[in-house]
Amino acid sequence: MKAHGSTWIAPVLLTLPALAVQLAPGAAERLQYDRERLAAGELWRILTCHFTHWSADHLLWDLAATAMLAAGCARCGARRLATTLLAAAVAVPAAVWAAEPALTRYRGLSGLASALFALLAVSVLRTERAARPRLAFAAGLALAGFAAKLAWELATAVPVFVGPGAGFVAVPLAHLVGAACGVIGAYCASSRTAKASGSARSSGTGTSGVIPTTSRAPAGSWRVRV
Repeated sequence: MKAHGSTWIAPVLLTLPALAVQLAPGAAERLQYDRERLAAGELWRILTCHFTHWSADHLLWDLAATAMLAAGCARCGARRLATTLLAAAVAVPAAVWAAEPALTRYRGLSGLASALFALLAVSVLRTERAARPRLAFAAGLALAGFAAKLAWELATAVPVFVGPGAGFVAVPLAHLVGAACGVIGAYCASSRTAKASGSARSSGTGTSGVIPTTSRAPAGSWRVRV
């Protein structure tokens, strides 16, 4: 993968709406996941719930994590990033609806942040094992830590980062489903790139996903076409 000049676009598109919703009086209530209102046909809440938050602290933590991860994931390609985010944006509230009937309201970007984390970490792990093994190892450790956090929260219902005085509870299911979307996005991207590279090599051309010998990228750079 290589860096793109549009690294800032994804963080801005994800953080500005959340800031606007937080500042607009009554907007969070009209846009949050609300099981009763969804049943009444207010389906826009499926997408808008991610940009609503319970408090300024909740917002700031989500914005910081989401902005950093989105900037890193811009290297995965705009189409792959957008597809992963859209899948997570729909899958997370759908999973909450199906598996958490007692949860009447849901807010936050953490489900999308989990998708971004998994997309970035798995992409690094799969593409950098040979060129940058230490970076790939760090990505693997991060994934293991995330998996351990999820396992703990799902087993004990005790959140790792949310204190008892936060005024809201974490929803590990949202993080699990978001991460699953990120993993699928990373594997789909890698599979498509590998197929394109193999096809180009077999035909003797330097197209789609293949770097010609005379212009091969320096070791350690990311170069993924999606």
